[in-house]
Amino acid sequence: MKKCLGLLFVLTWFREGHAQVISIAAARNMAIGTTVTVRGIVTNGSELGTIRYIQDGTAGIGLYSTSLSGLKRGDSVEATGVLYSFNNLLELSPVNSYTVISTGNPLPAPKVLTMQQGYAELYEGQLVRFNNSQFISTGTFSLASANYQATDNTVVSAEVRVVSTTNIAGTPIPSGKIGLIGIMSQYQSSYQLLPRDLNDFVLSGNPPVLLTTPYQYNIKPTSFDLYFQTQNPGSTLVYYGLTPALGSLVSDNNLVTEHYITVSGLTPTTLYYVQVASVSATGDTSFSAVMPMMTQSLSSGKILAYFTRSVDHSVAKGTLAVSLPQQLDDTLIAYLNRAKYTLDIAIYNMDNSNGIVDAINAAYNRGVSVRIIGDGDNMNMGAWNQLLLPAGQMKLSPTGSTYGIMHNKFVVIDAFSSDPNDAIVWTGSMNFTNDQINNDANNVIILQDQSLARAYTMEFEEMFSGLYGPDKKNNTPKEFNVGGRRVELYFSPSDDTESAIRRTAETADHDLQFCVYVYTRFNISYSIDERTDAGVWGGGVIDDTTNGDYAFDILFDNMSNTLFVAKHSYLVHHKYLLADANAPGLDPLVLTGSHNWSSSAQFRNDENTVIVHDASLANQYYQEWVARYKDAGGTELPGYLIGLPEPNGMSVLVYPNPSADRVVIRWEGLASVPELEFWDMSGRQRAVPIVSINGQQAVADVSSLSSGAYLLRMRAATGVVVARLLVR
Repeated sequence: MKKCLGLLFVLTWFREGHAQVISIAAARNMAIGTTVTVRGIVTNGSELGTIRYIQDGTAGIGLYSTSLSGLKRGDSVEATGVLYSFNNLLELSPVNSYTVISTGNPLPAPKVLTMQQGYAELYEGQLVRFNNSQFISTGTFSLASANYQATDNTVVSAEVRVVSTTNIAGTPIPSGKIGLIGIMSQYQSSYQLLPRDLNDFVLSGNPPVLLTTPYQYNIKPTSFDLYFQTQNPGSTLVYYGLTPALGSLVSDNNLVTEHYITVSGLTPTTLYYVQVASVSATGDTSFSAVMPMMTQSLSSGKILAYFTRSVDHSVAKGTLAVSLPQQLDDTLIAYLNRAKYTLDIAIYNMDNSNGIVDAINAAYNRGVSVRIIGDGDNMNMGAWNQLLLPAGQMKLSPTGSTYGIMHNKFVVIDAFSSDPNDAIVWTGSMNFTNDQINNDANNVIILQDQSLARAYTMEFEEMFSGLYGPDKKNNTPKEFNVGGRRVELYFSPSDDTESAIRRTAETADHDLQFCVYVYTRFNISYSIDERTDAGVWGGGVIDDTTNGDYAFDILFDNMSNTLFVAKHSYLVHHKYLLADANAPGLDPLVLTGSHNWSSSAQFRNDENTVIVHDASLANQYYQEWVARYKDAGGTELPGYLIGLPEPNGMSVLVYPNPSADRVVIRWEGLASVPELEFWDMSGRQRAVPIVSINGQQAVADVSSLSSGAYLLRMRAATGVVVARLLVR
């Protein structure tokens, strides 16, 4: 009898101390809020963020808790938690406890399905595979988490979500048929596949596999160079033409993973469609998407910047910034008056207080072909109704909650004139209203370049045809040579402008400044914070409408004395970023345009952004920034980095970047081999072996360097050019 009582006690203790384990399928059929215990194999690690998915022989489910960070693929776990529906995704959240039973287990084989079958509740939380799949979306995966469309011809389209923490982000979107693997998830009413890394894109055969989007550089009127990387060796092919049908080919049959090739015999100021490809030794081929690229124009390339409020000439290095308070209306009218043939205007809002509408009407009356797009929700209709243009030449953007706003402020003048110096692009942050011109802090940048003007015209045509916001395509060139300067161009929301902003911030090696009206995107803060953590001097001015936002808080630890919320009687309406404005040898640049650092600008609005790599222009914007910074209470300023002269006809390209082992260094504009020096960010020169030198190219082994940022200085008789290298 005592033995029986003892056994009963043990059984009772075991039942109360260890919750009953049930299958995941059984758990999925229980009510939300029920506490359950399940066992399964972990199918993802930190590449998908905080969440972990587990799977047994019956089903899959998500586990969500910050305590799960140590779990990795192949772990067998027992977890107890509460069933919770997060936007229709079933999770255990919170996870009250978990135990790792074993590690290194084989993962469940992905269920091979069609998309019509697999995008369903039955497979939520499980690994699935769709063969013969193809991405409908083209271009490059965003550095931010984003959704893309794919098909296997059993559905019109299916959603694939690429998370920013995977190694997929920032890589080319595969073209052609692939096997597509991932975890089936759900967000609200949409099922979405979550690929975990590049290995979840299964290509047939042994193709080279493109690792980077083709990069256009050394742009000239009749030629440009292309660079791309492949995972495996292959030949280098470039198909190009005046239409997406392509038609011409240039190739190099050497099997390499670092691909450089020149496309020549081109026409100035011309849009070319380009697709690169690589063929392996076994005959398998990898293709890029077809991309638009532009040759250099024969324009002067003159660039002017104007500011609506005061500037601080005490920090000028050469050209004095031009402040035109209460005068930029006259400047705009002067440019409108110079239009001879065409005038395309995309403007969020305007009024006629300063005669701008009258100037537009005057251009139309003298025979200029004038077209204008305004924002349908915010345009001053009194001014709009004063326009004398035919109804077909005036269009307002759509209204309603599914679309954001037509927030552009650009003017394109004579883009197709026979005289390349007639072509003008006017852009920046300034709306054409009395307050914006005469009171608020704004900037205007004017570029005399026909190639750039034609790219803006392409964007204008797309909106004018009725495509706005998320309906637009990523179909305009990104790289330009404007008077010898590198200029980048991005339109929102099609071109993933936020990734361009982040990349730009991440180039800063000495100092970084920004001045923005709206700032809510914390991913940009992470990029800036990474640079200030590395010792880059950072300072910012944000208009007071975003005070206290999480994006602000991320920056505050490193920038507590140099980050200010503007509290002025005027709006700080800028949207610009400066990198290395006080280090002329480190590729100083200006990023500006209409794009606020907000979710609406990234995903819904029509916006434009230009990035100009030019020390003089960066210093002019810096003069404006110092004035706004001092107005907000700032006193501390960065030093000026001397000893790095600007290059004289020299350029350097370093790839891959980041790198863990070898980098290729290519240079232009030199008759002899330069000296190559590697320096860490504390100013110490580091010994790096040069593996080979061939013509205008060298290969260096950086495997001995620890992870971090370094400077490559290329010294020659004509000066010094510096490039930034990240070692991982």
